[in-house]
Amino acid sequence: MQAVAIAAIVVSVFIAGLFALLAWKFNQSSWMFLLMGRLADTGDHKAMEKQDKLGKRMALVLAVSVVLILTLVFYDIARLANQPDLAWGLGLLNNVVFLAEVAVIIWFFIAQRFQDEWKNWDERKERTPQQKYRERIARINHLSTPTILFITIVVLVLFGVGYILSAF
Repeated sequence: MQAVAIAAIVVSVFIAGLFALLAWKFNQSSWMFLLMGRLADTGDHKAMEKQDKLGKRMALVLAVSVVLILTLVFYDIARLANQPDLAWGLGLLNNVVFLAEVAVIIWFFIAQRFQDEWKNWDERKERTPQQKYRERIARINHLSTPTILFITIVVLVLFGVGYILSAF
C-alpha cells in the first residue's frame, strides 16, 4: 500500500515538474504552438503581443497548478508520516490553493475575452449598445481551440492527480 502511495507521489511530482517547465516556457513565449496551434508565430507585431500576454496568463495558471499539486503531495507525505496536525494544515492550504486555481482560471478567460476591449475603450464608447452587443455575440474567436483544449487537459490532469493521491 505504501509503495503504491509513494509511486503516486512520484508521478505527481513529475507532473508538477512538467507544469513548471510549461509555465516557464509559456512565460518566455516559447512553445506557444501548444496554446495556439498553427496561429503561433505569425510574425505580426500585434499578434505577437497578444501571444506574449496569452503565454504569461497561462504561465500563471500553470504556476498555481504546480502549487496545488505540491500541496497535495505534501499532504500525502504528512499522512504517510503519521503527522495528523501537519496533514490538517496542508489540507487547509490545499483548499485555499484550489480556490485560487479556480479564481485564476476564471480570470484567465475574462482577461483573454476582454483584452482588445480594454485597449480600444475610447473607440468602443462611440458605438451604440446594439452594435456592441452584436459584436460581442459574433466574436467567438477570442480563444483558439488549442487554448481551450489545453486548459481542459490541465484541469483533467489536476483532477486525476487529486484522485490518485486521495485514493491511498
